[in-house]
Amino acid sequence: LQPATDSYTFEIVAQPKKSFKIDFGGNVSSRPISNVFLGLQYNYLDKKAYTFGVNFYSGRFYESVQLGGRIDYPSGLPLFLAAELTYNHWNYYNTSEIFIENPHPTYIEQADRKIDVKLGMPLNHNARITLNLAFINNNDNYSPNNNFSIGDVLDKTVFNGFRTNLVFEQNSLNRKQYADRGHHFLLSANYTTGKENYTPGNIFRAYANFSDNLTITRKFREWGHIKLSDENYFFHTKAYTLGYLAEGVISNQPKFENYYATLLAAPAFYPLQDSRSLFLSNFRATSYLAGGLRNVIKLKNNLDLRIEAYTFIPYKPFKQNGLQGVEYGKAFDKWLYAGTAGLVYHTPVGPISLSYNLYDDSIKRNGILLHLGYLIYNKRSLE
Repeated sequence: LQPATDSYTFEIVAQPKKSFKIDFGGNVSSRPISNVFLGLQYNYLDKKAYTFGVNFYSGRFYESVQLGGRIDYPSGLPLFLAAELTYNHWNYYNTSEIFIENPHPTYIEQADRKIDVKLGMPLNHNARITLNLAFINNNDNYSPNNNFSIGDVLDKTVFNGFRTNLVFEQNSLNRKQYADRGHHFLLSANYTTGKENYTPGNIFRAYANFSDNLTITRKFREWGHIKLSDENYFFHTKAYTLGYLAEGVISNQPKFENYYATLLAAPAFYPLQDSRSLFLSNFRATSYLAGGLRNVIKLKNNLDLRIEAYTFIPYKPFKQNGLQGVEYGKAFDKWLYAGTAGLVYHTPVGPISLSYNLYDDSIKRNGILLHLGYLIYNKRSLE
């Protein structure tokens, strides 16, 4: 106490502290997209704050490893410097669920690698702005007509390039998945440049114009990309919450060498909990508007009924031209829908969900999904 000023002097004595954290989880699903997750994190606090971490995903559909490190500088203008190395592998073969209409299998396998350096600044306890510089390597293997027989060689597209993006993000959601409180806002501006390498397979060997010469086609690609995403749970009563998800993308991303290569590189809208585990060609476009409402009805403590409905409006939808060609459709010519209704029970180890999901895709995907745990993945290289 200082009597002259009638004020107090408050002093904090902080000691450097080491800490080690282990996270174990994953999900068990009625579709073959189950996986296990292991995360390790080491924190050290001295004159600066140091964080080092690694996480692993392992499953039939998805495998990933991510190494990362971060330094926080306690300056007048707080900054952090981080680096990440990420590898993702996605296998869409035989990942069908219990469908009312059974679709054909999706013959797509993707792998992406990214080395990322980030410089960021926290704006408050739940908002930050980040500048990212990344080298990316994407490997896509796919059937150009979604058919496959023993002895077939899939088409292959490899994209090597650099990606720069500036991101503003604010997140106050109360859960990692199935939130019913809070707000998540993201605005990002991106620039990508690199080389596409395309090697044709032999799927079309039965056609007269098929050439067995697997010549690699190389082309330079560059584009800009702006994305805005806003998820907000804005209306609450004791037993009901209403929220929305709104998303928009503007991009001049060029067409790639063929139809499927263009689809695989294009931005995608993921409205439902299992959208990232499905290849939905109708929900991909260079530029689009999308959004919908999320109704959450609290039945009991930790038990919710969720009813969600969305629309996806591509600016110019992709259309397949001939065997492998790609062209654009008319502007705003399609309005596509997606929806889900189901129960979610929140447990200490993650959600248990039973839902009916519906997608307005070229192959009608409507079915029942039961899962325990989070359906969350590391970000792709082009996200």
